[in-house]
Amino acid sequence: MPDGHPLGSLATGVNFAHKPVCKQLWPFQEALVYRQIKIRTYEQLVKIKVALVGDVGEGDERLGRLVRALVLDTYEFPSGLGPGVDGDQEGPGMSDFVAYFLAQLLGALGNLLSLKILLCNDFFPPRDLPVDAALLDVIVQDRATPVKLPHLQSLCVWTAGESVDAGVAQEAVDVASWFRQFSQFMDLVTLEMHFDTRQPPSFIQDNSQIRPVLAKLSRLELWIDSEQWLEPLRDVTPRLVDLKIASTSSSRRHFLLGLPSDLLRLDISTDGNDLEPIDDLLPSLFRLEYVRLEDAYYSTTRLPTSLGALRHLEILDFGFNAEVSDALLLRLVDGPTRLKPLRHLRIDIAGALRGPTLLRKHLVLPGPSERDASGVWAGWTTPHWPAGLSEAGLARVVDVARTHGVEVGGWCIGVLFWRAAYERERDVVAVCRGVSTGDWTDARRFRGDEVVEAFLARRGREGRRSSLGHELELFGEPKGGVRERRGSI
Repeated sequence: MPDGHPLGSLATGVNFAHKPVCKQLWPFQEALVYRQIKIRTYEQLVKIKVALVGDVGEGDERLGRLVRALVLDTYEFPSGLGPGVDGDQEGPGMSDFVAYFLAQLLGALGNLLSLKILLCNDFFPPRDLPVDAALLDVIVQDRATPVKLPHLQSLCVWTAGESVDAGVAQEAVDVASWFRQFSQFMDLVTLEMHFDTRQPPSFIQDNSQIRPVLAKLSRLELWIDSEQWLEPLRDVTPRLVDLKIASTSSSRRHFLLGLPSDLLRLDISTDGNDLEPIDDLLPSLFRLEYVRLEDAYYSTTRLPTSLGALRHLEILDFGFNAEVSDALLLRLVDGPTRLKPLRHLRIDIAGALRGPTLLRKHLVLPGPSERDASGVWAGWTTPHWPAGLSEAGLARVVDVARTHGVEVGGWCIGVLFWRAAYERERDVVAVCRGVSTGDWTDARRFRGDEVVEAFLARRGREGRRSSLGHELELFGEPKGGVRERRGSI
């Protein structure tokens, strides 16, 4: 980047400060540098605003036209400007500054396609809310913003931190105006809203006559309380094909009944209890190609039949808290209820961690405080199998699914072979400890004295010609695993 450039490596994430660039190539490199801008501090916001807008309008408008994506993350924003800073004020004074700078910056980004605003307030004690609220208002309340961003296609508003969520919830009485604002972004295709207002927009309730239409919106992601959303969402997003909803309520039937029938992808989860089953509503969404289910809010006996009505379903995903069993999974991939169009089945139910291996530790043996009860590096956690799901049953499902051209993936696959991987690692460590230190205690404990003595006798005959891979073969390591290790050592 040329000397004296207003941004340097500050906001682009790419450091060209010490890389010489010829004049002929610089326009291409400059377009790459400015294509996506990330703002994480108040200082970055000020400097980028100065670079693209200037203090009195003398900024480089050409640079603003290069920006296609903007991410604003307030995690490191202060509550006040602090002593000695020009415009030294606290609380509301700070919010006035950040809102003004953001509004000015957006005015220079006429070609912006993607905008993400992350209101992160996880401080203890929490930062004052006016800073976050002021930035949010520029996006969801300022009527000039859609005019400044005529080509915006993707918008994400995300809150993180109890104080932010609480503040948003208190102002939720006017969330309907947010959607009226969103409807003014004429090219908006993707909308993500991550917060729990505990109160739906008024236009969703049956007492409202105002229903803004997001005409081009095809993908919607909501973290909301869906229980009070009484009117059809299809009236607001007629072209919606991809919906992800994380609801905080136990009732979602009214919400699902209002979805457009042309929906292709549905991802639904909840934090509520005493959930109402919704699987009987799935057949009405007959065009679905992808379904992800989270938590136990469907009838396991009825689910295969309900999913069987989806003639285009190619991907079925069970989330971490979904209720599945060996019998249910087998019914989905075999027999009269087999999902014939299914090509991918993902199961994230069971979970286990594989810790560091000896090879990844460069053959360094763990010390007494670094090892688990079997002698391997600490970090391996045993699989957790929920009721009704077993390793043998899942292995059968994988085999049967494969015969029908269905690929099974997800966390469950790693769990399926966890035991074999752990025992293989245990034996590797035991052999290496015996060879390195002469301590064969673990090897004798796991494989028995007879196997160890036979191993030592054969190793003695081969002497130094024996490689570690061959030593594992002598110890009884499966040949496939040995060949793999031998190529890595």
